Amino acid sequence: MTNPYSSAVATTLPDWSQAKFFLNGLEIKTDKRNILLREQENKLSIKFESGGVKTLRLGVGDNNENLNVESDPPLGHHVYPDDGDGSFNWTIQTENNRSGVVQLVLYTTDMALPAVIDSVVISSNLGNELMVLVRDVALPPGGATFNAGETYPITVSWNDSAMAGTPLKLNVVPDAGLAPSDFNSVPPLGQPTTDEWRFTAASGKQGTFNLKASTESNESELITAKNQLKSNAPATVTVWFMGVERQPGATLYPPLGRWLELEFRRPQGAPVTKHTLSILKGAPGGMRFTPAGTQDLGTVWKIFVNDNAANQGGTFTMSVTFEKYATRTLNFNLDF
Repeated sequence: MTNPYSSAVATTLPDWSQAKFFLNGLEIKTDKRNILLREQENKLSIKFESGGVKTLRLGVGDNNENLNVESDPPLGHHVYPDDGDGSFNWTIQTENNRSGVVQLVLYTTDMALPAVIDSVVISSNLGNELMVLVRDVALPPGGATFNAGETYPITVSWNDSAMAGTPLKLNVVPDAGLAPSDFNSVPPLGQPTTDEWRFTAASGKQGTFNLKASTESNESELITAKNQLKSNAPATVTVWFMGVERQPGATLYPPLGRWLELEFRRPQGAPVTKHTLSILKGAPGGMRFTPAGTQDLGTVWKIFVNDNAANQGGTFTMSVTFEKYATRTLNFNLDF
């Protein structure tokens, strides 16, 4: 026999849309990746707009990295609403030296479905979790040199690839003589993203600055070493590759298995200078160049990219440093 009260009862049951979720005092969304700091206690609090939920229990869902998650009250135990504000509260702690992705699951017999909180266990020092890359090269411990007006792709490389979906923000900490408004990025500085940043400093500017990467609410952050910003030189060298002048910033496509000529020429009347060629990121299957060391401008460099299966695709990057001009980066592509 059909229960005549079943529909009326079902409409009065609470659901998770009536709940607000707080983690370490910040309101969170369950469908976004949320931060559990591994060096400290994390406070989870659930508040319902109306009553109807008598008890909640906390468990762990997907935990492929077998992180040790503990809570007070313990996982799986019934938790009752606080006498003061009616909230349900847990203190959560994880292992101090392990990071990774984990799901927290809230469930109760008062609701048909559980609530799943996607989370990442992370160090408050973001440098323990990832490296900052500029043009696919790790930022040196002593910082990098940026040329004003030139665009640089900035990415991160996570120690644990499962954490790569965690949104991060990029910001600039400028020293005297520079301001945050002197820097531009796509997506904008301070906006969380999981993509790369296309980072540019305004033309004509020079000085030093730090880059800062952080999680969305700044629970975890990394501040790089001092970076040098060089102003644009009034005149610049031209790049000649395989006997043809190349446009600034153009990607170069090197044939394999033969010596290729690379030359930097100064415009008439521009200062005479010396320069040094170096490899920032080598070709996958090996490469070499000659001569070595610092050379006069006008020297013809010769590059040899090995002809093997590993060099049938991929990229490599070289840098040329001038005594009187801004550093230039050359990007080579083997996919052609």
